[in-house]
Amino acid sequence: MEPKADTPPSPDKPEKAHTHLPKAMKLMTHCSTEMTCRCFSILDLQGQKARDRSCSAERMLQPVPAGKR
Repeated sequence: MEPKADTPPSPDKPEKAHTHLPKAMKLMTHCSTEMTCRCFSILDLQGQKARDRSCSAERMLQPVPAGKR
């Protein structure tokens, strides 16, 4: 137990990083439509599949005129 108390900054660092990760994700999901676009952009970097999703999301976000319906 003594050696663990000797190095408190080590276990403290990963804990802080873990709390920051979920917070950022929650913020992105609970943000306005403008932020969602950014979210999709980040996904696009990971894979092209996200690109299709962003397209459909943008269509849903945009108001559909009665004439086009």
